[in-house]
Amino acid sequence: MRTAVTLDAVVARLLKEESARSCLGFKVVLNKSIRLSLRPVQTSHPHLLSPRALGFQPGVDPRHLRKLADEMAPKAFPGFKGLHG
Repeated sequence: MRTAVTLDAVVARLLKEESARSCLGFKVVLNKSIRLSLRPVQTSHPHLLSPRALGFQPGVDPRHLRKLADEMAPKAFPGFKGLHG
């Protein structure tokens, strides 16, 4: 199938560079690139992170977090009345 496509300068340059590097024709590189980009991504399994405890920074008392939230909220959210009121 023949069709007209306008490529931006960067894409055209990248395709020409790949064509020269791989010793393949421009059309071959263009078709191969489009084919690869349209192929569904196959993942063998999701990448899972292992949980770990981060704790609190020195000087942060976890027993006073609610008080800290009440003090910080008016600055971040004008009109906020606090967690308890």
